[in-house]
Amino acid sequence: QKTTVLEPLPAPAGIVLGLTWDSNANRLLAVRGSSGNPTYDVLSINPTTGNATVLFTASSNNQFSTCTFSSKLNTLFYAGGLSSKLYALRLDTLKETVTETGYTIFRLAYDGTRDILYGLTKDDADAKITAVEINSTTTEKKDLVSVPFSKNENIYTASYDSEYHSFYTTDFIVGNSKFVMELTTIDLDRLSVSR
Repeated sequence: QKTTVLEPLPAPAGIVLGLTWDSNANRLLAVRGSSGNPTYDVLSINPTTGNATVLFTASSNNQFSTCTFSSKLNTLFYAGGLSSKLYALRLDTLKETVTETGYTIFRLAYDGTRDILYGLTKDDADAKITAVEINSTTTEKKDLVSVPFSKNENIYTASYDSEYHSFYTTDFIVGNSKFVMELTTIDLDRLSVSR
């Protein structure tokens, strides 16, 4: 086991909330942004040395919460924060496409086995999170299965497993000054939910 400390990251300062693996180039990709900065950037990180370089920079004060990589498309997808936009960056051309989706994505996952872009959306009005299939070209979504949640419930983190075709999320349920963590499994084969 080896721990590599990534410090310091290249300027400007920002928060990395999206981190994924680029299997084509054997490197980590990170999306860094901050509500206090007018720009965001995509970082390439050497997993052995911890050295990070800036691949791409653009103007926005969005703080991204998720990203995923498609080896087939050689494209990094990212989204989240307060934005309802989906961002796609081709890594061979460093050309970015930004599309207004009309919905908020807080987790993305590209399934390389099925060549499908999945997402988790959160709708506070309907009090539910929904696993969706996203057309990577048009960004049109197909709702697959929804999970009800209370207004006191905050999604803490989520992971996707292509072998089991499932999302796993952990939530903090905040009520009466108590923190309760629950594991939720969203099965995309059976379109079922277990908590």
